[in-house]
Amino acid sequence: EDHHPNLNQTNALLQAEGKPMLSPPGVLPLPWFRVTGMDWYLFCIIIWRCTLPLIAQLRRPVLMSVIAGVAITFTDASFSTYSNAPFTFLPFFLRGYYAKQSPRLIDNFNGNWAVRALF
Repeated sequence: EDHHPNLNQTNALLQAEGKPMLSPPGVLPLPWFRVTGMDWYLFCIIIWRCTLPLIAQLRRPVLMSVIAGVAITFTDASFSTYSNAPFTFLPFFLRGYYAKQSPRLIDNFNGNWAVRALF
C-alpha cells in the first residue's frame, strides 16, 4: 500500500533536524516561468514576431501599440512580467522593425515632436 506522508508532519520533522523544509509546487509547473530573468524578452519576441503580420495591417501601428502599452499598465493584467512586457515594449519593437524596413520613416519619426517626447 502506498502511503503519502503529510506535508506538515514531514516539515515538522525536517525543522526539528535543522534541514530545509519542503514546499508544495508552484502555480506554474514549468520551472522556467518561476524565475523572472531574461526569458521574458524571448517570450516577447515570440509573441511580437507571431503577431507582426496582424499589427502591420493596422493604420497607425506604433500609435496603437503606445495606447495598448499605457492601457495595459492600468489593468489587472500588469501583475506579472509575462503579461505586461509584450504590450509595454511593443512600441520599441515596432520602431525598430519599421526602421529596418524604411530608413526614411525614421526621419519622419525623428522630425515629429510628439514621437520624440514618447521615445
